[in-house]
Amino acid sequence: MNIDSLMSIAYWAVRASWAAAIPAVLVLAFGEWRSFPVRWRWLLSMVVALRLALPMVPAVAWHPLHWFKAESVAKSAAVSASHAAGSSPHAVMAVWPWVWAAGFAIVMAWLLASQALLWRRIARTSTEADRLTKDVAESCVRQIGLRTPVELRVVPGLTTPAVFGLHRHWLLLPEDLEAKHSYTEVRGMLLHELQHIRSRDSWWTWAGLVLCALHWFNPLAWLCLRRFRADRELMCDARTLEMLSPRQRTAYGQALLKTWENVGRTQPALLTPFLRRNSATYHRILMSLQPTKPHRLVHLLAILLVPALSLFSLTTVKADGDAPKKPGESEATRDGEGAKPGKKKSKRSREGAPREGAPREGDGAKKTGDRDGEGAPKGPRDGDKPKEGPRDGDNPGKKTGPRDGEGGARTGPRDGEGAGKGTRDGDKPKEGAADGDKPKEGDKN
Repeated sequence: MNIDSLMSIAYWAVRASWAAAIPAVLVLAFGEWRSFPVRWRWLLSMVVALRLALPMVPAVAWHPLHWFKAESVAKSAAVSASHAAGSSPHAVMAVWPWVWAAGFAIVMAWLLASQALLWRRIARTSTEADRLTKDVAESCVRQIGLRTPVELRVVPGLTTPAVFGLHRHWLLLPEDLEAKHSYTEVRGMLLHELQHIRSRDSWWTWAGLVLCALHWFNPLAWLCLRRFRADRELMCDARTLEMLSPRQRTAYGQALLKTWENVGRTQPALLTPFLRRNSATYHRILMSLQPTKPHRLVHLLAILLVPALSLFSLTTVKADGDAPKKPGESEATRDGEGAKPGKKKSKRSREGAPREGAPREGDGAKKTGDRDGEGAPKGPRDGDKPKEGPRDGDNPGKKTGPRDGEGGARTGPRDGEGAGKGTRDGDKPKEGAADGDKPKEGDKN
């Protein structure tokens, strides 16, 4: 993996964590509301997981955060991953990709090491279950309709039944299970664990842990994973209680209480145990003793909340560049490539040449000097005579003389004309000479 890919993933993790903050807070808040339907709360957790996992989400113009201009806040919170290797971003952001990579490697190493140690412990110390426990487990498998093969193993030191494995499912049992629990209690516990195998909760656990490894710096991700696993336990409890009679439900609650007394406060993260010590255990006991259905209004709120939160979380604000053009604004101007409306850039400005200062490359003298081919500022042009002399073709003499080709003074008749008051062409002469006749000596005009 090169540095650019590492920076892209590290900055994506930050952006995704920020985007999933609001739905994560809602999931944690509704987790304390016991009347909220468990199945719908689990779906809310899935919305958070999808937002943390998706590399990108569609941009829409009707996003609620558009009114708060949150797009500019998101852009300033995350540095673009397209920085060149020679650039010098902020010191913290420059170190962040390596810090994120180190944290991700540590969490993944811990998960893989835990998986290897658990498998080694089970392979070396576990033994086969007795015939009675196997018969109870087979009866539970037929009741659930599970087709996945399950292997029962007794593990020394284990305090609660648990499920382990991805491809090969192992149902792990404590050594003193039959000594501390009755037949009805054992049956209820096995039904609960087989529900985990049927729902493939081991895969869900691994998916949640990998997401938390990607977002190891986000405490909300870890809290949502804890809430997610607690809701999975409640869902398996609800399915198990539907298969039990009222007397068997009471025995199931007693099994929870006994396990609470014996189980440790910490359990391996990769195990799916019958019980963990958390705030959801009290809810599980109450649900086994007094199963209730949520109120209609609460159920309707849950149905509306899941799609609303999905639309909010799995979309983002459309960028400013995707907005429609304003009147009089060109595409190049909107993209920052052209000039502002009403202003045109000259060729000299586009090429970046300074208006004042040193001349361009290839220029001769400075701008204040003469151009190429020019003489003195006020001197005569090539081939010109001094201004006081006559022009080419002019006859010498004063300016008041007749021009070239003129017969006499301006008071005389023009070329082809007779006297000033002569007749027009075609008219009969009134008093003067005919057209074209020369005037005789002594005639008057």
